[in-house]
Order: sequence, then C-alpha cells, then structure tokens
Amino acid sequence: MTDLSGWPRWGPVRSVTVEEPGDESGVGQVRAIKTWGGTVRERVTSVQPNEGFTYELLSGAPVKNYRGRMSLRPSGSGTALTWDVEFDAPWYSRSILRRIASRTLAVTTRGLSRELA
Repeated sequence: MTDLSGWPRWGPVRSVTVEEPGDESGVGQVRAIKTWGGTVRERVTSVQPNEGFTYELLSGAPVKNYRGRMSLRPSGSGTALTWDVEFDAPWYSRSILRRIASRTLAVTTRGLSRELA
C-alpha cells in the first residue's frame, strides 16, 4: 500500500506523484493520483506501521470532508484489508458517488489481492 510506484499495476491509477514527502513515517505526504477520470490529491494524516494509514482528500472529487482509512489485520494464514471512506456530498449525488466509490474500492482491492498473490 505504501509502494506508490506499484499502484498503476493493481488499481485504476495511471500514475502517482508525491508533491510533498511528509515526515519519516509518511504523515503529511501529499500525492497526486492520476486516474482515467482525472487527478485527485490527498494527504496522509496518520500511519500505523504494518497496520495501515488514514488520508484526506484535498481536491479532485465533487465531495467535501472525504476521509479514508486502509487497515490491515492478520486473518488465518493471510491478511485482511479493510478500506473505509466517508464524505459529504449533495443529496442528489450521494447515490451515484457511493456506487462510484464502492466500485473503485472493489476494483482496487481485487487488484491488490492479485498483485500480492
């Protein structure tokens, strides 16, 4: 998850550019993620080594207060990934934005799973 150069191999991402490196753990890192639909910018807000990280959207999507969390935990002989996002959006766009977010998360986690296998 922290190897940004690998994201295009397993997610719907064309490229990732680090605009600000953040501290030694990655907190404060600002990255521009180019997708087929445009570019989103996000900032890492916390890092829990070997457990996951949280981030916030800075720009690039028609939502406010977007926050995400990717968490890892042991599960049997492997690792379970949980990816939670929350955001505020106008009532008329919530349904479609939820579907887009759900599909993006599903495609990305399936790709990551294949990459790790």
